[in-house]
Amino acid sequence: MSARDELAEDMRGLGITVVAGPAVDLTEPLAQHLIKAGWVKPRTITTVAELDALPDNSVVLDEMDGPLIKVGSWFHSPTDEMKAHSVIFPAILLYEP
Repeated sequence: MSARDELAEDMRGLGITVVAGPAVDLTEPLAQHLIKAGWVKPRTITTVAELDALPDNSVVLDEMDGPLIKVGSWFHSPTDEMKAHSVIFPAILLYEP
């Protein structure tokens, strides 16, 4: 079962049904359920100091180069490990060991 299917199944467990009638705002109960299920807002990196503070093997995602892995003070593309990349801000932290 995919992650999407599992989340859909969890949402169905809330017992929410759609019926004809006035519009109902379901954003709050859905947001609560997603948070209880483990969703967390991705951390956004916006400064060089934040990048420097990340441990080796951290992975960030920027708009230009895709995922980049930190090794020492450099960020490398997983497909081009020999080339160092500059991180374009804002970057999303995908993984922090």
